[in-house]
This record gives sequence, structure tokens and C-alpha cells, in this order.
Amino acid sequence: MSQELTINLKDGRRGIPLGQITAKFSHTSHTSARGGGRSVSKVPYLMPIFGKEVSSVTYRSLEEQLHRAMAALFDQRKRHGVARLVGMRAPLNIVTPTVDRTPTSREMASSFLTRVYEKLPFALRSEETHKQIEDRQQKIIGEVPRPADEPVAMRRRTQC
Repeated sequence: MSQELTINLKDGRRGIPLGQITAKFSHTSHTSARGGGRSVSKVPYLMPIFGKEVSSVTYRSLEEQLHRAMAALFDQRKRHGVARLVGMRAPLNIVTPTVDRTPTSREMASSFLTRVYEKLPFALRSEETHKQIEDRQQKIIGEVPRPADEPVAMRRRTQC
């Protein structure tokens, strides 16, 4: 199979023709492959005998368990820990992420806290809180009955 390729060359800025390149080429390809294989392997394995299997669980004394746990805690790096959540049988190792300090100022922090506190129905400013406490105390004092000059007889009803 033979083909011919022609390329016209021009100056990129002015668009003036600089020349022409013509090339002829041909290509033929033939590939053939064959393959096959066969294999037989003999692999030894352990056949379990009922009642005679070796257990993979190694029981350690309480002192050895305590020693291993203390050694693991002693060798911990910074921000590493061990935690066991509800429902877990064994604790797992955890790593706390590094938190980069965000550039801020006292004004930004104060503005943020003010916006957050305004959204909370149970959070009040100190002045307003003291005013409400004072109002409640005055209300309680006003509701306390004055002692009468004469004692009042109190009767109880008994249930039969």
C-alpha cells in the first residue's frame, strides 16, 4: 500500500509561502503467533483431623496482657491513641488529624461568636441575664404574702 503526503510551508506571521514537501511511503506488516502450555503441580497441605486441630488462639496471663497494653501505650507517638467504641470487642488504634491554625483576629472571633450566640435561644448577654435575674427576684418578693396579725387555721381533709 503506497501513499503520498504533501505539506505546504508558510511563514507563520506574514503567511508567505516558503516551500512544499512531498513524501511517498508504503508499509506492509504481517504478524503470526502460536502458543500453548500445560502444567501439573503437587502442593503439600495440612489436612485437619477432627478433635486434633491446633488452636490459633494464644491465651496470655492477665499480668502479661497488662504488661503488653502498658508497653503499647508507652511507645505511642504524639496524636496517636487507642479507643474502643460501644459494641466493639477489641480496641483499635486511632490518629488525630493535624489542625492548622487559621489566621484570625480578636475582632473576627468576637464577630463570629456574636453571630453564633444570636442564633441560640438559650444564650443571652451578661447584662440581659443579670437584668432578668433582678426582675425575677423583684417579682418573687412582690408575690410573697404579708404575714397576717392573726394565725390562720389550716385544716386537712382525711380520706376514708
